[in-house]
Amino acid sequence: MGRSNDEIRLIKDSFSDKKYDNSLTKCMKTELKEDKFKKAVLMVLDERRMDDVDQYGRRLPLDFHLVDQDVDDLRRAVKSEKGGESLMIGIVVQRSDEHLREVLKTYERAYRTNFARDALKKSGNLVGELLAHILNGVINKPVRDALLLNHALTASKRDGLRKDLLISRLVRYHWDHAHMEAIKRAYRERYRVDLQEAVREGTSGEQSKIPLSLLLSVADVLLNLLLLPRSCPPHASSPAPQLDPSSSSDEEQQQQQQLEQAESEVEVSESESTVTIPSSSSP
Repeated sequence: MGRSNDEIRLIKDSFSDKKYDNSLTKCMKTELKEDKFKKAVLMVLDERRMDDVDQYGRRLPLDFHLVDQDVDDLRRAVKSEKGGESLMIGIVVQRSDEHLREVLKTYERAYRTNFARDALKKSGNLVGELLAHILNGVINKPVRDALLLNHALTASKRDGLRKDLLISRLVRYHWDHAHMEAIKRAYRERYRVDLQEAVREGTSGEQSKIPLSLLLSVADVLLNLLLLPRSCPPHASSPAPQLDPSSSSDEEQQQQQQLEQAESEVEVSESESTVTIPSSSSP
């Protein structure tokens, strides 16, 4: 969720499972129950998301008429006594990050309230979590992902999903080096501890339970921490890149403060709208 069409295309092309003819779309159609969440997933796989840039990497201009229309539609959706979820999904899933940032600003200026919080109140279910996950990424993706890593690290060790969540998140974040570095910085700023050390402490005594192949995949974060003797110093990470300048405006900072105030809401959506597929059909 919240990925570009190019990223979705690469994920689909990399999916491999003979049971589904190597089709991620076919897998999702088969494994997910018929509900609004399934419709959202299939919408993403259809690669219908609005682009932020053109084929030459130039930023596309915002359609402010569409922004205003989306704000009106989202307000109507959260205020409706019945329904409204499909409309919210259609807008949040298919609009670009830049467009959604402008929608969030305009919505707040018009109604003096935060749409992400309104959406969670309207849909306190998987749909609400899905919307919150995407919108929190629009506001500040490194902070969102740092929160999610911390949730996985601090969850009860008796929670069977804890280890899976941590591995899944680290593996995904690891492939984008710049984003991984931004997450490390956000984690350090928020929790006053290096992510490497947090992973070391959070997985103490559990290394033998984590598949070696996955540890090797997360080389930047785990290989130097979990496979080496504990007496070895943490791997020194390179300076994280600065966040997008667009996030440094007063309004963006205000939205970030609201995100931090709503940390509990973010952590409610710690599932990241992921779906547990039976192990027999896992790729």
